[in-house]
Amino acid sequence: MHIGLLGGLGPAATSLYYRDLMHLSKEAGFPLEMTIVHVDMPTMIENFVQNDKAAQSAIYEKLSIRLKNAGADFVALVSLGGSFCLDEFLPKCPLPFVEILEPVNNHLAGSNYKKIGLLGSNTAMLTRLYGKISSCELIIPDTLGIESVNSAYLELATKAYASSENERVLSEVASKLIDKGAEAILLGGTDLFIAFDDISLPVPSIDCAKIHIAKLAKLAAMKSFPK
Repeated sequence: MHIGLLGGLGPAATSLYYRDLMHLSKEAGFPLEMTIVHVDMPTMIENFVQNDKAAQSAIYEKLSIRLKNAGADFVALVSLGGSFCLDEFLPKCPLPFVEILEPVNNHLAGSNYKKIGLLGSNTAMLTRLYGKISSCELIIPDTLGIESVNSAYLELATKAYASSENERVLSEVASKLIDKGAEAILLGGTDLFIAFDDISLPVPSIDCAKIHIAKLAKLAAMKSFPK
């Protein structure tokens, strides 16, 4: 099937989805059909900060229509932070939407982890991934940790590059979560891999983006969208 990606949030995450989907399709032996449209990141961040769900939903709807006209069979968003308006967007989406958190929850359910530390945007952390993870306990940083992680995350996502200071902040907060009993660290932001490629932790890190990509590749290999 033809994948439609709402990309640009941020550029590194979009590149990761594109690269990994190409690799997985080649590995599985099927031709990849994919169209990516660009979601303006500064506009999304402004709508996110203002909690303007209606405005961002309208942007997603317009771009999803463009994806449908390009032949896409389903739509996915390459961002967890950008998922803040999904309740408004999904009833208007012209194609089946493959969200990121369902496969993440299923993946965690298949693990033996009881407590997992969560990093991501402030909304992702404070809502514990919008309340959609039921398979384990998510523990989050303290107030100062949430602020520092959110700041580091927005900076690296926008620049598509993790500075040494970004890596230091994320590593320190992750270590504190491990001290609180986290058995793994969940990367609840699709750009966090940029930093964690160079961060060594005593527990595994679980990348939500990678889990989502695997789900998309599995669907793309099918002849029609499952009912």
